[in-house]
Amino acid sequence: MRGSSRRGRGWPPAMAGLPPNAPVLWRANRPEGSGTPEKTRDRTATVSCGTGNAPPKCSHSSCLTLSSHFRVLQIMLNIAFLGQPTHHGENVAILLKSRGLEIHNLEDSPGYGVYGRTEFSSRGRNGVFSRAWQKARRTYSQLHGTFDEDYCAYLLKRVDDGEIDCILAYWGTNPLADIVFLKRYRPHIKIILNVLCHPMGINPTKISFQNFLMQRSASLIDGFVFPSEEMRTYFRKHCGLRAPSLVMPPYLSEAFSSVGQSSPQEKSPNLVFLGRMDWNAGQPSDNVEAALRCMMESGIHVFHCRSASKRPRHENQHEFEPVEMTQLRPFMARFDASLIVYNLEVCQRLDRFRNTVPDRLLSSVSSGIPIALPRTGYEACKEFLRDYRAVLEYDSPGELKEMLSDASFLQEMKSFAKMDRPLYFGENYIDNLVDFILRVHHSDFAASNHREDRRRQSSRFLWASH
Repeated sequence: MRGSSRRGRGWPPAMAGLPPNAPVLWRANRPEGSGTPEKTRDRTATVSCGTGNAPPKCSHSSCLTLSSHFRVLQIMLNIAFLGQPTHHGENVAILLKSRGLEIHNLEDSPGYGVYGRTEFSSRGRNGVFSRAWQKARRTYSQLHGTFDEDYCAYLLKRVDDGEIDCILAYWGTNPLADIVFLKRYRPHIKIILNVLCHPMGINPTKISFQNFLMQRSASLIDGFVFPSEEMRTYFRKHCGLRAPSLVMPPYLSEAFSSVGQSSPQEKSPNLVFLGRMDWNAGQPSDNVEAALRCMMESGIHVFHCRSASKRPRHENQHEFEPVEMTQLRPFMARFDASLIVYNLEVCQRLDRFRNTVPDRLLSSVSSGIPIALPRTGYEACKEFLRDYRAVLEYDSPGELKEMLSDASFLQEMKSFAKMDRPLYFGENYIDNLVDFILRVHHSDFAASNHREDRRRQSSRFLWASH
């Protein structure tokens, strides 16, 4: 089969690890007979109503109840993001704001400059410490908590002034040092870690160490948000996951990017590749030059962001300037398909690529164009694309070119992409995240772990004193 059609059962983002009696302060079901596609009702049971309006504008009876709970929520919770400014945080802020929630922004210690940016770190001026020493400081902080006095004072002041109740931390092992510090000095604050990508390593040593860091901090974290069921299963097996968890890929808001008209790319067949091209700054798995070259040699025009490569340009190779996220949708609509590929041959372990839904896939689906990816591997990507019918899985560049060259088939795939694109808007799923935040806010997972740790410490002290 040349195109994939995954039209199985719905995929509601699943929550686990929460007590059965955890309070649900609000929930509204989409009424039958609405104008929304049937598959949207299958994928989630926590959208506001069939009209697509966010509370409190909607007049539907279930949404009137929902809007009153949102007002209660505003009074109850002050929520903050902890992490470096990214479009992920901006996107979730837009979605939460549509539900009447304002979000405080907190820089994490790497973004503040504790481990390298000299304007913030008194120890880093004039390059006194090497990159190795910076890594050592960061690793120590991830194990024992951030210890930079300036940053710690900044963080405590911000959470105290904002009377923060709950923190959404981004992403992976990046904020672990700050989580350990905050749980030591402000243990009442509930912390939810949005993992997004884990592990980053591609060899056994790095993967084992990153899993160790995550497992060491897992008992301090009140809840986890995972982009795929694959990753949640991985955390249960390798990172000691026991906290409440939600599987919800970082769906982009419909309002996150502009809608514009664009003429199709004249050079055909073609692919657009949104991955990084600064391969010297990334991991070996990011260097997909050989894969792109094979596509070009098979007769496919490949468009990618400007590259610093000195290699002679192929006649089917085309570059473009970086595109702002808000302008990505009309830009992407010009192309036949978006290519999702990594250099897996250089990886000793493929944990990352089984677990993670990459940004380039999110942006491509949000733009409503077909997705091309290898038939083997990429389990989390294929889980994410389960209800997206415009998927071109291939074993060779020649097979992919055949699909892209079939005009009627490609037009059908493009039509499927436009029809299925609304299923992946963040507005359909943000209520699940708010519900999860409320449940975690009323749970006592990390606090009970903290009490248990103190009991263990007391027992060790009493044993040693005899």
